[in-house]
Amino acid sequence: MSWKIRHTGSNQAVSNLTAQQIAEGILDGQWESVDEVMGPGDTRWIPIEEHPQFEELIEALEADNAGDAFSDPHDQHIDMNPLIDVCLVLLVFFILATTMAVMEKVLEMPESRTQDRNVTMAPQDIEKLMIIVEVRVNQGKPVIRVDKQEVSPAEIRNRLRDTVKERRVNQMVIDAKDVDWETVVKVMDAGTYAGITKISFKTDPPAARSGGSQ
Repeated sequence: MSWKIRHTGSNQAVSNLTAQQIAEGILDGQWESVDEVMGPGDTRWIPIEEHPQFEELIEALEADNAGDAFSDPHDQHIDMNPLIDVCLVLLVFFILATTMAVMEKVLEMPESRTQDRNVTMAPQDIEKLMIIVEVRVNQGKPVIRVDKQEVSPAEIRNRLRDTVKERRVNQMVIDAKDVDWETVVKVMDAGTYAGITKISFKTDPPAARSGGSQ
């Protein structure tokens, strides 16, 4: 004898079904737990939720539905707002840091304020003990010479590094005239990269700076 099933309150039943087919219909939502079934050996219609054959299936479905009802759909998504806030704070910080770095490089070149900071050396001693870097301006563009050999601003770091290795010196004197402080800072950064530990500036004697002695 096959199984029969009908909707609650309906006189029309679907016959010639197996228990497996009814279970699949329940899982698909075709039948509800209050609908009625009549199996082989049953003498009356029994609600699906009360029939021993489908009791465990109905309990499992109700447990799943209860879990879905209490689950928060927002818990399944990542909240990106804190991450966006952190990125904005970092962006503002780097913008301010970059602005300050640019401002520091365009400041006027500092000058010695006391005679004690000036050290007089003979030209031959300077050429022997130090790497001489001349920085000038030609037609609005900086011209850099390392030991009297012209080098482009893009190659200054490698040239200084090679010169340090060849001459085995770690001191540099910068002879800069009529150039902006940003260019001088780039030369200083290149010297630090090359391993130079002491950087000095060439200055004119007081008489030369004032236009000669009175």
